[in-house]
Amino acid sequence: MSESSSQAGGVPQFVMGTGGSALPDGSYYAKLAGISPVPEKTVNGEVWKPGYEFVFEVQAGPHKGVRKPVINRNPVPTDKNGLGRTIAGLIGKMPKPGEPVNLRPCVGKTYMIVVQGGKVTGISEPPQQ
Repeated sequence: MSESSSQAGGVPQFVMGTGGSALPDGSYYAKLAGISPVPEKTVNGEVWKPGYEFVFEVQAGPHKGVRKPVINRNPVPTDKNGLGRTIAGLIGKMPKPGEPVNLRPCVGKTYMIVVQGGKVTGISEPPQQ
């Protein structure tokens, strides 16, 4: 929603927006804009584990500038969870158990992300042009 400048009786009026951050299904060149921790939280009585948010920003086409977050609610990456798969997509391989991974060089780099049903389902280095 975006607030309009007119007010009725001291209450702001709103104009519904389009939701701006939704991406249709497809593949996008997107820069990894940042990685940040996500704290544990409770939603409708359900405890969601802490994890990490990876934010991608689309770099080209009609959706250029749209930021798409990927939230992994696993504090420890494995080859069986979303955090492990996200890391594998960023570095181009699945790390071995116990292998330290530095994602600092990944921030600012452009990747190919695949969006299906509103979720990022794939991350990989873009094909060489």
